[in-house]
Amino acid sequence: MWEAATCQCSAVLHGHEGAVHAVTFRTDGRQLATGGADTTLRIWDAATGQCTAALQGHNASVTCLAFPPAGAAGQGLASGSHDGTVRMWDTDTGGCTAVLQHGQEAVHALSYHPSGRWLASGGGDGVVRVWEVAAGRSHAELAVGGGPVFCVAFSPDGAELATGGQDGQVRLWDWDAKQCTALLRGHEGAVLCLSYGSDGTRIASGSGDKAVRLWCRTSGVWACTSTLQGHGWGVNGVAISPDGRQVASGSRDTMVRLWDLEAGDMRGDKAAATVAAAPDAAGASGAVAAAVGQLLQQQVPSSSDQGHTDVVYGVSYSPDGALLASGGLDGTVRLWDAGSGCCTAVLRGHSKGVSAVAFGPGGRLLASGSRDSTLRLWEVGSGRCTAELQAGGQVFSVAFRPDGKQLAAGCGDAAVRLYDVGKAQCTIVLQGHGAGNAVYCLAYSPNGK
Repeated sequence: MWEAATCQCSAVLHGHEGAVHAVTFRTDGRQLATGGADTTLRIWDAATGQCTAALQGHNASVTCLAFPPAGAAGQGLASGSHDGTVRMWDTDTGGCTAVLQHGQEAVHALSYHPSGRWLASGGGDGVVRVWEVAAGRSHAELAVGGGPVFCVAFSPDGAELATGGQDGQVRLWDWDAKQCTALLRGHEGAVLCLSYGSDGTRIASGSGDKAVRLWCRTSGVWACTSTLQGHGWGVNGVAISPDGRQVASGSRDTMVRLWDLEAGDMRGDKAAATVAAAPDAAGASGAVAAAVGQLLQQQVPSSSDQGHTDVVYGVSYSPDGALLASGGLDGTVRLWDAGSGCCTAVLRGHSKGVSAVAFGPGGRLLASGSRDSTLRLWEVGSGRCTAELQAGGQVFSVAFRPDGKQLAAGCGDAAVRLYDVGKAQCTIVLQGHGAGNAVYCLAYSPNGK
């Protein structure tokens, strides 16, 4: 949980046993719901940060959530899943009140109509269904086309429905008449998220092209008025503040960015992947909830003396779990304190990107494999390179035998090379993979034979 005014973390909520894919506040701001890869939903007291319920029923990852609007009596929390269903929940009792079958493919998006009477669901089948919630039946089916639908949003007055998907276009619908009324083009990647402003004249959209676009309607015509750039990866979550002055965006680059729409710049960022603004947020006040997924809870500093400056391909925990090693295309190996998230050492020596790292059984020795066609052995305590081993091609995977006396390397020339760690010599070359096929992963049996 983040305080929007200061961009400071106010609470870390623990409970899910895997990536968190969806977060949403109840309309009164008192509850927060989260859903994740562990197939569960969790309900949290937003004031105390305590988990008040764990809801089970889906048999695959929970991908999206939607609370009903204020005053929608009798309607509950809706959840969508990779199992192709939408489930309705009573968050007070924890009971599932209805199961709606969207289709055979994943449900990626949900949105309640402002009246609470209708619920829209978008899925991997390229179809949006509008459900009559009380009756539990489909009222309208919109064939969006162009691939999976990743986001849906009703306008504040409920007359319009916005959808976004794989084809990179935002479509606006007269959903009751089942007609597309406008097509907003501009993104160069899939549209992954949408949010209407409170007055219904603005839409924020986030895309796989790393950009947030702001669309405004003037005299009935929609046009893109701003393109907000700064994320290093696709934008998975976006929310416009109730006063319309800010947009919060979350990305797979691990950052939540807050954009000042009046100034046209970014006013803060924090590590996260999916965002939801608290309904009672007024401008810079109020809370922002962020789903970090499988990332470390601590924010790892991104300065050049702390974090990698290019893609990270290899990670390995020390046997005692106290250290984490990472290797990246910047050619460095970095050691991290797994408890604090602080970088404790930067190991330099490879001339090209590091593709793989592995701790030895005792945790005192670390191996790294690189695209420079070498492996290096490092003394963890001192950070000193104790050996450089030549390989016949780029190294993509490394593994120690359980006794620590042998090291295996998977190489770009389709061979697996075995090294005597004590002598720092290649003793065996295993061939059998098809020519031209790199060996990307390795594993020893528990007995090392």
